[in-house]
Amino acid sequence: HQGSIGYRDGDDFRMANVWLLAHPYGYPSVLSSYAFSDNVMGPPSDAAGNTSAVSCAARMESATSGQWVCEHRDPAIRNMVRFRKVVAGTEVTNWWSNGNNAIAFSRGSKGFVAISREATAVAAQVATALAPGTYCDRLTGGKGSETGSCIGKSIVVGAGGIVEVNLAPNTAIAIDVETLVPPR
Repeated sequence: HQGSIGYRDGDDFRMANVWLLAHPYGYPSVLSSYAFSDNVMGPPSDAAGNTSAVSCAARMESATSGQWVCEHRDPAIRNMVRFRKVVAGTEVTNWWSNGNNAIAFSRGSKGFVAISREATAVAAQVATALAPGTYCDRLTGGKGSETGSCIGKSIVVGAGGIVEVNLAPNTAIAIDVETLVPPR
């Protein structure tokens, strides 16, 4: 359908969900589905019509007809649900835009997100309301439970809450107070 977006849109769908879950508006729903080729096809099932056990596609956009998609298990979407819980009750502050297709904002003093839908890389210094320190990006892995070090990308918030945002095309970062790496 024109104007709609779904799992087959890959990173565009992920960025839409990052926005949906980062912003405090409303009550978002994250749904999971199955891939289908026509509007009358039911969920994955056996020959007797019994719905098959859930076995997710490796990546949303690689799901083939009759396979579970499992959008709720996509790492970016799953981790943004946690981000939303951490920043609950806070307002959007420190709004930044490059005037085109990149934005960033804080969620009070609890979180920060930057999203780029640009075709080229975006680099900017952006103010946050977060305390200085090293944070683990939720979208590339978050923080390891045993070591407290980052599994994915590290984001440094400097003095005065300034962060150097470096985003590849069609990517995002999300950090929050739970992803702060404790000083050693």
